[in-house]
Amino acid sequence: MNLPELVAGYVRVSTVEQAEEGYSIQEQSEKIKSYCKAMGWELASIQSDPGYSGATLDRPGINQVIKDVQGGYVKKVIVWKLDRLSRSQKDTLVLLEDVFLQNGCNFVSIMESFDTATPFGRCIVGILAAFAQMERENIKARLVMGKQAGLKEGNYYSGITPIGYKSELQENGKRMLIVDPFTSQAVKDMYKLYSSGRSLGEVGAYIQKSTVSIQSLIVATLLPPAPGFSAIRYMPAGSL
Repeated sequence: MNLPELVAGYVRVSTVEQAEEGYSIQEQSEKIKSYCKAMGWELASIQSDPGYSGATLDRPGINQVIKDVQGGYVKKVIVWKLDRLSRSQKDTLVLLEDVFLQNGCNFVSIMESFDTATPFGRCIVGILAAFAQMERENIKARLVMGKQAGLKEGNYYSGITPIGYKSELQENGKRMLIVDPFTSQAVKDMYKLYSSGRSLGEVGAYIQKSTVSIQSLIVATLLPPAPGFSAIRYMPAGSL
């Protein structure tokens, strides 16, 4: 008597927006269960990665699927849609060729209606993986454009606030740089001292004696003054 081939389902969602558009873990799981029932397949498990991006394989759920495939426990992996498996063309093809097919395991995507048990299915996976990669790059491009537009409107995104300024959340929800009256005066004094011919050592000595508390400042390199950026690079105190 031949034992039925066990199937492993995999579901993933990375954002609230996807969940609201019908990508939720529960909905994906229900679609997989219904499909397996209709095909007469025995669904052994459904591994999930809620809140994980498809950009990498650093996900506990997909890693468990890989272990089950390599261990010979399942002979078919099923997802609702290809990009739930991965949004990286390289990772998708690695999973398909080096993990699934190499271990005698087929891959099924419900939405794209293909099965790697057929040559056509294996060909289609490579094509669709390329589109998934392209969409990921388009998303990144849109994010960059959004940040650039935000900067033009006065929003501040950098994780490091320039010396002489502080990042402050405005009533309109935008985060903007405003002048810090304490550190900005020290920056102005340092620039004046250096531009008047004082050495970096002399400017550093001034900072140590300054009444303004700037424990993290040391003078390292003078930079051309520019709007939104202090004239001095800085390093943690005591690093000399």
